[in-house]
Amino acid sequence: PDLLTTRTSRLLLWSLFLKGDFSRAAQLSGEVLARSAPNTLEQAFGLALTGILAGIDEDYGRCGELCTAAHDLVKIAAADPDPVTAIFTQVGMAVTASGQDDYAQLRRHVTPALAQAQTMRSPAFTLLCLPLLAIQLAHEAEPEQAVRLLSLAFNHPAHTSTWLEKWPLLTRLQQELAAELEEGQYAELWAAGRALDLKTVEDWLPAG
Repeated sequence: PDLLTTRTSRLLLWSLFLKGDFSRAAQLSGEVLARSAPNTLEQAFGLALTGILAGIDEDYGRCGELCTAAHDLVKIAAADPDPVTAIFTQVGMAVTASGQDDYAQLRRHVTPALAQAQTMRSPAFTLLCLPLLAIQLAHEAEPEQAVRLLSLAFNHPAHTSTWLEKWPLLTRLQQELAAELEEGQYAELWAAGRALDLKTVEDWLPAG
């Protein structure tokens, strides 16, 4: 089968996204959407990825529209589920909620994404969710834990931080947390987060 009509295409798009190669990811995602109308999961993944890219550009309205459409397609394909597509779609909905300051929706979507990542025993997918959980924790007046989780997501060897560095919302969050904490505390917490063991962190993450 053609590369863009197989599960390989979703893994390739996932890899391009994590590496921050957004132009190539957008190009291939467009090809997925153009070629895969009969394949519900391919279409869902393409919509979710395009939506997340819009969210990183802070077009949260478009992010929400595309990821909602992807979420609906994932539900249609429930009889033949694909956990990668399901997680990516939930992440897209969480990105939308983060940008719109809708913290109830953020928790609603990041919690099942984390649960699915842990079921898959995939550090990469768990790390994908941690910045979104950090946004939630910062809103809930837990800045110390938010900084630790951000640092873990940025620095863990199983993850690449390029896409995180391209999302202005996270840059602003880091600046706000540094201003909120006492002088020197942010750097100490960032160092502590870098040293965290992901398995230990997973033990207290919210269950879906």
